[in-house]
Amino acid sequence: MADHRQPSLYSEPHALDDHEKEVFSKAMGGHVGFEYTPKLVSTQFVAGINYRYIANYKKLDGNQDTGEAIVTIYEELPEYGRKVAVLDIMIDKYPS
Repeated sequence: MADHRQPSLYSEPHALDDHEKEVFSKAMGGHVGFEYTPKLVSTQFVAGINYRYIANYKKLDGNQDTGEAIVTIYEELPEYGRKVAVLDIMIDKYPS
C-alpha cells in the first residue's frame, strides 16, 4: 500500500493501489441497486484510515442512470482487525 497518509488532511486524489481496491470492494460488497466503479481515491489518517473515493455509478433498476459519486469509507487500524464501514455516499454532489 502506498503511503498517502497525512494526519487530519486528505491527500491529493491518486490512482488506487491494490489495498485501496480491496477496501472499496469489501465495503461496497453488500450494497444493492447501484454498481460503483472507483476511479481515484484520497486518504486521511485518523484513528484508522478514511478513504474518499471518486467513483462512477450505474443504477441497476432498468433505468440505467449513471453519474459520479463520492464514497467515504473508514478502515480500522490493523491492530483492531481492519474492519471497514461505508460512512457516506454522495451522488452527483461534491463536498466544498
